[in-house]
Amino acid sequence: MKFTGFVKEVDKNIPSEHNFSEMFQNGNSPAEYRQTIIDYLEKGNCFGTTMSSIHDLKDGELIGGCSYYTDGVYCWPIYYTYYLKKYPNFYIDPTFYEHVRNNSRDTEILSEAQLDDIDALFSKYWSGQLQ
Repeated sequence: MKFTGFVKEVDKNIPSEHNFSEMFQNGNSPAEYRQTIIDYLEKGNCFGTTMSSIHDLKDGELIGGCSYYTDGVYCWPIYYTYYLKKYPNFYIDPTFYEHVRNNSRDTEILSEAQLDDIDALFSKYWSGQLQ
């Protein structure tokens, strides 16, 4: 399981965590590059939600309920898409971009069993049982 777009202030135990302030790059990523990522993220399979609401860490705006998505390889939080749409200089991992470029034509719809397996593994990371 790989992770992208997580910030430490929200998801403390996810291995790819960064502080929110570290997620801003110098300069903007090209709009088409960012839009490719956004389009891909929006096609993801939702595998988990929490009862908590997420707010923009920069201006306090409500993002929505906290949900997590996957393509079967990577997992990302709902707030990653939000931040990419709102902030043109929000960080995009080059390795994830390559993954998206190589897989953006066919976003697989995962079965309930696959999503349950991903959720079970993710929950272990999220709760701090795995590092």
